[in-house]
Amino acid sequence: MNASYLFGVIGIVIGLAGLVFGYFTLTHDRFRSFLIRRRIKQMPAIFRKLVQEYRIADTIPNEPDTPKPWLKRTLEKDRIAEGLLRFAQGAGIGRDVLAVLQEDGHVVTLMKIIKEEPKAGDIALMAKSVMCQVTVHTDYRTLEAFDEIVRLRLMKPDERILADKILDTINGRFTELDHKRRVADSKKSFRIT
Repeated sequence: MNASYLFGVIGIVIGLAGLVFGYFTLTHDRFRSFLIRRRIKQMPAIFRKLVQEYRIADTIPNEPDTPKPWLKRTLEKDRIAEGLLRFAQGAGIGRDVLAVLQEDGHVVTLMKIIKEEPKAGDIALMAKSVMCQVTVHTDYRTLEAFDEIVRLRLMKPDERILADKILDTINGRFTELDHKRRVADSKKSFRIT
């Protein structure tokens, strides 16, 4: 009788612990979601407008009968991304804030900052933002930032697995062989160092 009573009490305690853990997990996710929405609202209006322009620039159609039909779109996105970079630097928008905002324009801004001013620990920020669905243009800027981190040997040994996951995620989004070759070049360069 005492053993079954004890096991019953233990079962109830474990069940309650599961409920409490589930509640706090949901609450944490809701709180994190709230903070992200709040950070987006706190962004300056000009920056939010540039992020929107970056998204809209992806709708620029290819130019038929040209060797690089995507060039006009890429140049426009490069121009806007440069504006996002300069604005973020001037306004002091932090890397950690950009890493949690799941918008293509925020991700490209982070990658441009990392490429221009790479720091140890940037791989972790890249891993957060690479989970966001972005355009090919942003993935290419991510690869450029990644290559700069590798070139300057800022990647810590324990970040190599994370770096591999970043490149695999980007490679999984690419459909064209030339894009996949670009990822392979980045993988090759970071394995050499």
